[in-house]
Amino acid sequence: MFVPTVCWGVLRAIFALLAQNSWLYLSVDISGVSHNGDLEQEVYMQQTEGYRVGRKDMVWRLLKSLYGLCQAGPMWHQKLHEKLTTDG
Repeated sequence: MFVPTVCWGVLRAIFALLAQNSWLYLSVDISGVSHNGDLEQEVYMQQTEGYRVGRKDMVWRLLKSLYGLCQAGPMWHQKLHEKLTTDG
């Protein structure tokens, strides 16, 4: 799986330019982004302890990604990319 990550040297250079020119910048920390990606594959998980629906051996089919799922990062990146490109 490919997940885009920040290059710390580039980030330091951007902050240096901001400080040198006294430019204003805004930062956003999005919590729960991994829950916003739509899954393209069929992913199933066992029911969690303490929350059972139906038989004990039943599983859930996930329609959205979960934190810790290896598809979560790429699915969120794809959804964000599509939104940003359609909005221009």
